[in-house]
Amino acid sequence: MTPYRGSGANVALRDAALLSRQIVRAVKGEVALLDSVAEYEHAMRCYGFAAVGESLKAMKTQLETEALARAATRAMLRLVNRVPALKRQFFLAMAAE
Repeated sequence: MTPYRGSGANVALRDAALLSRQIVRAVKGEVALLDSVAEYEHAMRCYGFAAVGESLKAMKTQLETEALARAATRAMLRLVNRVPALKRQFFLAMAAE
């Protein structure tokens, strides 16, 4: 799980809630313990892998967005540096802040 979207802890809490429900079912005799754990594992794999995929997608999107923003900033600063009138306006604007 990547740290993007903060979903690792949420998935862990979901795991704990689901596993506890499955253990309670087994204790009540509604289902055998191993079958209960197998059901938990199956469900956990489905939503867990989906959460990992979404987290990875969010990470890639964020990194691509940051790269695009950095490239745009560099291009703008290079343009300002090469055009004296822009450079003056840029520094006047910075001094006014």
